[in-house]
Amino acid sequence: MDEARQYPLLTAQKNIENMMFSYPEKQLCLLGGYFFFSESELPAVRMMLSAMPAAHGALRLTYLGTGKLGEAEETEAKVPVYERPETETPDKEKRIRSWMEKPLPDGTRLCRFAIFHFGDGSWYGCEKFHHMIMDRASVLMLIRWQRDALSQIGRAGYGQWRDKIVPDRRYLELLSKGEEKTASAEQARRWLGRYFTDTEGRWTQRSWLDHPERLSSSADKIRVGIAKDLYQKLHDFAREKHLSVESIWYMAVFAELCLRKGVSHGVAGRMTSYRRRQYCDVAGLFGRAVPIAFDRKEGELWEQCAGLDEQFLVSLRYACYALDELQRIEPEADLSFDILLSYYPGSMEIEIEEDREYWEVFCGCIDTPLRVWINDGGEHPSLEIYYQTECYGRESAKRLADRWLSLAEQICNGSRWEQLTLLSEKDREAYRLVNSSAPVKPDVPPAQRLIRRCLDGIRSGRDAVVFWDGGEAWKEEQVLSWFYRAVDWLQELGIGDGSIVGVCAERSVRLPLLLFAIQHVGAAFLPVAVNESAARRQKLLSGCSLAVGPKELAEIDRMPETDAVQRGEKDRERKYSRKALKKQRAYLMYTSGSRGLPKAVEISMYSLMCRLEWMYRQYGCGEAVLQKTSYTFDVSIWELMLAPAFGGRLFLLKQGWEKLPDR
Repeated sequence: MDEARQYPLLTAQKNIENMMFSYPEKQLCLLGGYFFFSESELPAVRMMLSAMPAAHGALRLTYLGTGKLGEAEETEAKVPVYERPETETPDKEKRIRSWMEKPLPDGTRLCRFAIFHFGDGSWYGCEKFHHMIMDRASVLMLIRWQRDALSQIGRAGYGQWRDKIVPDRRYLELLSKGEEKTASAEQARRWLGRYFTDTEGRWTQRSWLDHPERLSSSADKIRVGIAKDLYQKLHDFAREKHLSVESIWYMAVFAELCLRKGVSHGVAGRMTSYRRRQYCDVAGLFGRAVPIAFDRKEGELWEQCAGLDEQFLVSLRYACYALDELQRIEPEADLSFDILLSYYPGSMEIEIEEDREYWEVFCGCIDTPLRVWINDGGEHPSLEIYYQTECYGRESAKRLADRWLSLAEQICNGSRWEQLTLLSEKDREAYRLVNSSAPVKPDVPPAQRLIRRCLDGIRSGRDAVVFWDGGEAWKEEQVLSWFYRAVDWLQELGIGDGSIVGVCAERSVRLPLLLFAIQHVGAAFLPVAVNESAARRQKLLSGCSLAVGPKELAEIDRMPETDAVQRGEKDRERKYSRKALKKQRAYLMYTSGSRGLPKAVEISMYSLMCRLEWMYRQYGCGEAVLQKTSYTFDVSIWELMLAPAFGGRLFLLKQGWEKLPDR
């Protein structure tokens, strides 16, 4: 492949080269399909598939795997014929999909062709391409070319027809122009400076250019129809306001991100074929992704849609740049995104599906967490959503689509930002049901509930197990005793109202008891993971009044015992002001910092009490609760406190066992 590097490359070919050299073992996102034909057409189909690399420059360059622009090499594709015994349609489709989803044999071959002959006598022609060389428009053009080619072969025969095939010089000439750009780097810099800034708090993650592992991510897809009345409403509103329908859809997606993520700006990718007029009938020009910035502003949403329309037009000038090139032009600009949007008339796909000449196959992997095709045309407008399965589930993807539909309608109603809502009528009904069925006004903090529970057990002689970690099992009397030793130890060190205690310890029966004791003296706890880096641990604990680890827990074990039952009787009837509880901090947790610097979130004691009280009334606490979540995540708090405070038993996994389901 070294010989290929002496030739100048355009951006689109650079992207292919990057794929070829960087990810040769990865199963990249494939695009393809299959068509069926009769046995009498077999010679013609095989001729047509073999000649495709000669007729289409993009296929020729990638099939040969050389990147050369010469015409002397043999350009016929070797098309294998696979004899298969399957006769049932599902079995045949499964066999074809298995071939489609199999990774291309090496990084230099970005397209493949095959013919399948099944036991019932049916014949299928199959094709798969890397999505970087064949966008959907290119596939449609290819189908038209195949249709015409088969007709010509039938009339003239392969020999005469084959001699007439000339490699597509328009495409080869376009590639040979090398580094020519439609916009200068200085123009690109001004554009980037206008729309993109390196601002903390974006919803986006780093670009997929920094995440090569995403290129082989497993994915699934769903399709959600657009109702006819909404479709008509969108187009009427767009005409009235002199907007593109595309900008309304993009604004709906941006609004959902802002409302769900709690941010005001970010970047998304816009897919565009970027075809100059003279190349509009050339199969194999590459689809491009250009970044589109959005920013929440005051005013009606349709006015901001007009700003997006301006971005759409201006950004096309810079579609000749690869994302990494744009990043080098303006290093301070944040161009990363984890969603790609594509708006196109649905007639292109409907034409393929209605006459059933060609079935498209999705090969189960995409290179960004979310890719959305907005099919706004034809008889069946829809949203087609491809999503990485480790980032989204099917229901969550469906929920996203429903929200986009709702927000698009709200925009057409003239809504402003502050009027937008993600709640559907079904959501509102669910909230009304929950809130009406379980109103809570708690007045007993978790620590006081634990005290009452232990006292009742001791008095009745029940003395039930409260905490168990597979080794130690602590009953109610032992729990109350250690609890007050922890309270005394904290108070001796001056820990009280307003203090923050950093806790960095492995799971054990002592961990939740320590948290109860910290809250009982009026302080708040800040959990820190035991496997945290030394630098981050030091940063998190820097604002704490005290840090507690294994050494400090051992000190509590050595504290002298007091009359825990007598002290408990005094504390069980202690009165608390609801106003004071709303001001008291129960605990703090730091965000992960994946979108900027970590930030501390404070939870009030009253909020915690409401959460535990509501959950107990709604679901109870069961006989035993498994504590499995890392205590640096908020969901762990109910796991640690619900059962001990309300009468259940808490089982604490050994450290690390949360990763071992069998354990």
